[in-house]
Amino acid sequence: MPTSLSPSGEPLDLAPLAARVSTLAVPGDPQYLELCAPWNVSVPTEPLAVIDAVTAGDVVATVAFALANGVPVAVQATGHGAADDVSGALLVRTARMNGIEIHAEER
Repeated sequence: MPTSLSPSGEPLDLAPLAARVSTLAVPGDPQYLELCAPWNVSVPTEPLAVIDAVTAGDVVATVAFALANGVPVAVQATGHGAADDVSGALLVRTARMNGIEIHAEER
């Protein structure tokens, strides 16, 4: 079961999130470094976990989990424009997503 430390330093069980998303990687997982590496390697990134989103459901599940657990969320499309500090955040990688649909009336 994936666990990590929350921004407050408390253990955070990521298993419920891992069960709802396509791919979740935490430090120590083989794909973690590859998934969170920005294009500009001079910007260090050490997120709490990386969600390699494939569907809108992956994003929704991640945001809901983050909200329920007081964890920040950062987004990285292809690694260009990497955020300065994603430490303690759930990093949603959207490179595998191939479209967007906005329902403004539904907010």
